[in-house]
Order: sequence, then structure tokens, then C-alpha cells
Amino acid sequence: PNGQVIIDGNGVQNFNGDAAFIPIVNRLRMVASGTGSLNLNVPVICGVFTNFVTGNITTSGTNYLQFNAAATHTGASNQSHVNGLVRRLGTGAFTYPVGDGTALNSITLNLTANAGGMNVRYRPIDAGAGVYFGGVASPPNLTGYNTLEHWDVAPVFSPIQNQLLPVGKKHQPANRIFHWPFRWL
Repeated sequence: PNGQVIIDGNGVQNFNGDAAFIPIVNRLRMVASGTGSLNLNVPVICGVFTNFVTGNITTSGTNYLQFNAAATHTGASNQSHVNGLVRRLGTGAFTYPVGDGTALNSITLNLTANAGGMNVRYRPIDAGAGVYFGGVASPPNLTGYNTLEHWDVAPVFSPIQNQLLPVGKKHQPANRIFHWPFRWL
């Protein structure tokens, strides 16, 4: 219970396993050198703590990095973050250490309900047009959105439709974002 997994190589490393037996890593430390990174080829659960120093963790929609309700992380930066999906279980404030492999674009959600958790992924692309409320293309108070980036935010188990969540992006004050099914602006 007190050991840790240290990723410290140069080049791409793979975390493989059987998705039927999702591995739990209580303490993960990313200190890869050069172009070192870690690809998750199976979901991995962070049970206690992840320390980002150098090197990115690349995940996918099915092979995500999950933080349990009490798990934390430190050190996320442009040099070390998750490029892909992060899942966090539980309520309360949590900063998702997501980015695009080059830049950290973390987002903080403070969930007061839905202990089943949220899946978050940063995308450096336009979210595109969407249908917002009951087929209306745009509610009266939405006057525009960022066409350069967005975060996919979706509940792990039960869908939440048309909710406003308080969030804060790194270097920006807290604000409110608008949701249409599985897209947040």
C-alpha cells in the first residue's frame, strides 16, 4: 500500500492489462525524460495520488485514468498532464489535469451531486453547432462560444441534461459554462 509506480523512461511506454481486472495504482509518479510518455491500453485507477513531473499520460475513451473520490494529484503542467479522458468519482471540487499533449488546459468542476463521477476530456477544436434547449439552436442568454477549444464533460453513469456547473480554467476566473448533450462550452 505504500509503494509507487514510477514512469521514468525515454520514449513511449505502455500500460497493458485486462480491462476485466482494472489495475489500481495507489501512487503514480510521471518523471519520463526526453519524449517519454505513458499510453494506457487498459483503464487505470489512481487510488491515492498521482504526481506529474515530466511526460504525458495518453488515454482514450475506454482506457482512461480514473481518480477515486479521495485521490489527488499535483504538478500537472504543459510538460506533464493527461492527453485524453480523465474520470473522477465522487463529489466536491476537482481539477482535471487534461490537455492536448503540448499544453495543460485543466478545468475545475465542483460537483455537489452525481457522486457517480464525471468524465472529462480537453479538445483543441471547435465543438461545432449544437441543439441546446428543446430543439432551439441557441438560448437567449448564449451569445457566443469559443470556436478554438472545448471540454467534453459527461457523467459516468446517469446523464445530466442542460446543467450549469461552476468551473474555472487555469489562468481564468471561475465562470459558468453551458451544456448541450455531452458538450460543454
